[in-house]
Amino acid sequence: MSTPIPPYLVDSLLPSWEVHLLAGTSDAGKTRWLFHTLLEWEQGNDIFPGHGLASHPVPWVYVAGDRTERAAIRTLQDMGMNPNAIPLIPAFGSSFKPMYKIIEEAHKRGAHLIVVEGFQKFIEGPGQARDVQQFLENMSGYTDPTQGNGGCTILGVVESPKLKPHERYEDARQRVSGVSAWGYYSNTIFLIERNRADLKAGIDSPSRTMFVCPKQGKRLILTGAFDQQGHLTFP
Repeated sequence: MSTPIPPYLVDSLLPSWEVHLLAGTSDAGKTRWLFHTLLEWEQGNDIFPGHGLASHPVPWVYVAGDRTERAAIRTLQDMGMNPNAIPLIPAFGSSFKPMYKIIEEAHKRGAHLIVVEGFQKFIEGPGQARDVQQFLENMSGYTDPTQGNGGCTILGVVESPKLKPHERYEDARQRVSGVSAWGYYSNTIFLIERNRADLKAGIDSPSRTMFVCPKQGKRLILTGAFDQQGHLTFP
């Protein structure tokens, strides 16, 4: 008998059976935050200590959709982490898989949470608003718990455009890939950004800001930084 899926994977922030996003520019530190945080969450630890948001871990997989398996392993080794700790599905280059194959593989492994790096590359079309809407609707179909496989929760990792501070939308949900449909048709968005003052001064600072934007409920704005091992955390 399978373990029941909790209604939230992280209290009030990460409802099950939905499509969520982790966004940021290529230098924001998304993957380093992700690896560190997934392993903390897997142990049932608070991913944002001090905010009273309990973690409810379930079986999960990480899909390397924008890099080779070798590159993902190098990042883990650089962070001093055991690569075997990450249940990885390669889906880039010679290991490319369409999304339905990724979902099939994840279900075969018994995973409920599917974390997909390079999420936006699976869109058909040029990535305009209608393309993103259709893509996210299709992904929501995979999450549906009434389907024969019991559905899943998807956390897609996407790029945000590199914009100057005065060019940014005030609403963090709209600062994803330059197409506002990402914010309209996804659930919770985690957005990691370099600080505006650092960008303005041209400083390569280890500091980062995270905007946690659930579709319903209280939003969070957190400050964090990379440590000496290259782990990005938001204590």
